[in-house]
Amino acid sequence: MISARYETLLFQFLISAIMSCLVSATVSLINLGFDAFEFLRWFETWMIAWSVAFPSIVIMSPVVGKIVKKLIKS
Repeated sequence: MISARYETLLFQFLISAIMSCLVSATVSLINLGFDAFEFLRWFETWMIAWSVAFPSIVIMSPVVGKIVKKLIKS
C-alpha cells in the first residue's frame, strides 16, 4: 500500500487523470462525432491534457484552498 503521507498527491494525481480523461473524450466526441472518433488520437490528446492538468492541480490547490477558506464563514 501507499503511505498516508502521499494522500494529497495521490488524490491530485487521480482527479487530474479522471477529469482530463472525461473532458478530452467529451470534446473529441463533440468535435469529431462517434463515427470519426479515433482512440489513439484521443489517447495522445489526453496525455497532453493530463501533463498540463496534474501540475496545475498541484500548484493551484494551495491557492484555491486559501480562497475557499476566505469564502466560507467559520
